[in-house]
Amino acid sequence: MSPGERHAKVYQINYLRCIFCGLCVEACPTRALTMTNEYEIADDKREKLIWEKEDLLAPLRNGMLMPPHPMYPGSDHHNYYRGEIKESHPSQEVNK
Repeated sequence: MSPGERHAKVYQINYLRCIFCGLCVEACPTRALTMTNEYEIADDKREKLIWEKEDLLAPLRNGMLMPPHPMYPGSDHHNYYRGEIKESHPSQEVNK
């Protein structure tokens, strides 16, 4: 983790309250949120318009590891913060 890193207690997008202004996209430090041209959202139940963490997560692709991922050997959080780690951990390499 980087110094001062914070994590949300609740991962939720409430489309009942969203006005599609894009401020959440600008504030996201990891670029995990994006805006698209899809803006017509309708459903028959209000509960379906509140997306929880499970609804927001993409499925793991073949060969991907569940987080948290191990740190690269011989490094610490400072190396990640400065962008010095350019390759994946050896345990994440795909066997050819």
